[in-house]
Amino acid sequence: MARDQASPPARPTAPTYSVPNKRIVSIEHPCIIKNFDNGFKSLGGEPMLKHAIQHRVGDSKIKTDDKMASVEPTVGASLRPNDPTAKKIESTGILTRNVLVKVTLPKRTGRKRKRGSDEPFIEDPLSRSSPGTMKAPDLLQRLRESGGQFSIEPVGMVPETHRFRRQPDYQLRTDDMPVFRQLEKPLSNLSYSVLKDFNIDLEPGPTRGVAYPMPMDFTQYQQPLPYEYRQAAGVNYGYDDNGNPISFSTSWKHGKTAEATVADAKEVPSGPPPGWVGRSKELSVARCAEDLGGLLEKRPLVTARVAVNTMKIHKPAAIKDAIPTVGYMFTNGAWRDVIIKYGVDPRSDPKYRFYQPFMFQLDGERIPGKGTNNDTARISLHKAKIWDSHIFDGTVMRTDGRTWQACDITDPILYDLLHKPEAVAEKCSVDMWGWYKPGVISKVRTIMKDKIRYLQKGETPPEEDYGVVRDAPEDTDGLAAIDAKKLAQAGCNEHQVELMRQYRILLVQSKYQEREAAQALHEGMGSKETASSRSAAVAPKANGVNEGRGEQELDGRETASMSDRNHGAADAMIDPRLLEGTDTEQDNSLVSGSLAVQSVNDVQAQRSGEGRAEVEPVVDGGEDAEDGLFVT
Repeated sequence: MARDQASPPARPTAPTYSVPNKRIVSIEHPCIIKNFDNGFKSLGGEPMLKHAIQHRVGDSKIKTDDKMASVEPTVGASLRPNDPTAKKIESTGILTRNVLVKVTLPKRTGRKRKRGSDEPFIEDPLSRSSPGTMKAPDLLQRLRESGGQFSIEPVGMVPETHRFRRQPDYQLRTDDMPVFRQLEKPLSNLSYSVLKDFNIDLEPGPTRGVAYPMPMDFTQYQQPLPYEYRQAAGVNYGYDDNGNPISFSTSWKHGKTAEATVADAKEVPSGPPPGWVGRSKELSVARCAEDLGGLLEKRPLVTARVAVNTMKIHKPAAIKDAIPTVGYMFTNGAWRDVIIKYGVDPRSDPKYRFYQPFMFQLDGERIPGKGTNNDTARISLHKAKIWDSHIFDGTVMRTDGRTWQACDITDPILYDLLHKPEAVAEKCSVDMWGWYKPGVISKVRTIMKDKIRYLQKGETPPEEDYGVVRDAPEDTDGLAAIDAKKLAQAGCNEHQVELMRQYRILLVQSKYQEREAAQALHEGMGSKETASSRSAAVAPKANGVNEGRGEQELDGRETASMSDRNHGAADAMIDPRLLEGTDTEQDNSLVSGSLAVQSVNDVQAQRSGEGRAEVEPVVDGGEDAEDGLFVT
């Protein structure tokens, strides 16, 4: 019964062809060959191809009696076949197992007519294309249209293929070189006697070496580098009104952070830049700009740190985008990176000195001298809140930033230095000191920097040690007689001596900077910024006073800390006359002038009877949290 069932039809099998035992070498020419003769000539013709055909790829790896059998076969392709001096691209041979197949198609007559019609045939101009320009899709289309009327014939095996993957090297033009003009006649005649008389001038000289050719190879890389260029994300292409192609970005274009103004500009901006939009149309940014404008109405100059702590409902990114709507910034100078209300010029009135920023970049340097109650300082650190981190009271160190404005410094010693009437300078130093005298800035920076170091280590700053700096003279003439030995004789401890040394360095540097600035203006050398750069070249520590005036990041991240400069190197650049001690007769009075540095006990006794202004910063008040920015 099973025999009666019909067997399934046999599957058609592909035809079988025998491949002749014929070795064929394939050469993948780097150019499109439209003319066989020119392509054959670019490979060097039969003499150059004979070596590649007679030898096999890998022959150089075969050793006979510990010697290589032959060199590796290569083919050279010239992109300029008619130039015999053109450098050729060397091929790389690889082993393959390909078969060369000859496909024969019926020859087209060049006529066509509509299918299924009896219309007469017409000439087809598109059918008379050159065989060398036929593409793979066209060849497949012709195979489909042939209706199976084509033949396939294996020609032979392709065991090796030469490919060109190296970069073409540069070529040196020798048409105008004298040495090659002299060689033209001997080489064209191929006469030994003429070539023997050819001499080359080998005398050294700076202008004679250019007549000789350059190295054989110019490029250092034989293989091209895989750059893997890809289309940039968010970039589209189009045409402008004139039909010219243009590219434009579809991603959001953020506006600049704030209107940048140099410290010595004649005028300050009175409003946003013309045509500026940015992200001010977004609801979150618009609300943030409104609140930031209200803050600037109460306090015309604020740092980014103050803005973030005050407007707690807004994100730092929104505050950054809202700045150009309500204020501008100085790119340098005493009010650098402070958000300033449009139309307000802090250089015009001494009252704006209270908004000058103080920024410190500290490292983990060990504090000389003794430490005090560590537990108290650690407890204060845990009680610190982020909303008042812009206020420095000398007892708590917040870690979300290191920038404070003068009005937010409530430490008693620093408050007295910044608010005393004699601290105001006669003229505003827009580049460096603002409305404060250099001596006051030097004192504040010396004391405040030392206190921050103690608080960073969890220690309580020794308040009794800062009186010697507070009562020191604020000009270089009064510091001419101060040295470590005489300070120790007056009862100063090691920590106080180091404080005076730091203060002395800052004050002397300010003298150099003022001198260089005056000299630059006198000589007409440009702006005050140029004078500051010249003073930095004279004294390496010249930037010590300004080292804290960097940009305050809106997100509250710390800037990169910078190590304190070597004081000995700075002293070496300072005028020795300003650092030398006076005669031994001045044993009790350590400074020249009317103000003498007394012992620590005498200074404390003298200060105990003086009145002190009460400092009461307004802290978080719920809905009226903005008032916490001000010090009464």
